Amino acid sequence: MGKYNTNMVRFKYILSFIIIFVLMATTGIQAESDYRYRRDLDELAREFYSTGNVEEIKAELDLMEENISDKSDLEYNIEMAELELFRAEVAERIGNNQAENHLENALEFAERAVELEDNALTNRLIAEAYIHLFNYKSAFFAIRNGNRALGYLERSLELAPDDLLARFLEGNYLLNAPSIGGGDSDKGREILLEITEEEHHVFNFIIYNILEKEAKAAEIYPESPWLDLNSQ
Repeated sequence: MGKYNTNMVRFKYILSFIIIFVLMATTGIQAESDYRYRRDLDELAREFYSTGNVEEIKAELDLMEENISDKSDLEYNIEMAELELFRAEVAERIGNNQAENHLENALEFAERAVELEDNALTNRLIAEAYIHLFNYKSAFFAIRNGNRALGYLERSLELAPDDLLARFLEGNYLLNAPSIGGGDSDKGREILLEITEEEHHVFNFIIYNILEKEAKAAEIYPESPWLDLNSQ
């Protein structure tokens, strides 16, 4: 009986170890999905869209950049790409002509990041940089890089199908792209409305503006200077 009990203890120990390992692996997979708006910039984005404190936001971004200088190469390039994308977003809202420069910087950081690790986030970052640059570059740039951008976006969604920002990019692309370029306005609208069901204030505020539901956007951030984003 003693040997039997010893074997049972060992079996339970091994079984517990396997369960813990599976849970850790599952958690790692789920971590690819993100319900925040730009990860660590989520709170800053909420402040920007609710109050429009541009100078404070810029100062916070500069401070964040100083604090990531000692990160690993992968994390540094990821966080710098995210910072530059948000800087471009801020510049676009206020009509600043620096948006294109920030997007070009974001693309460079994202390209380095995806070379270091092919994951959902690095693919989303490079796809987003390309897609936003299409608004600033020539038609030739869009034609040359269109399939590349969509490839990165599809890869991001394949690895993290529930990531809200990747889904937002997909929905917005389908909504606005011509049918010859893969656009599908009905499907795009459907995806964007599905995202609003998560009730994230920043996503909902932006989406309601895109879909010209300004009254709903105003319910979220009534004091925001960025109501009716289509007019910015």
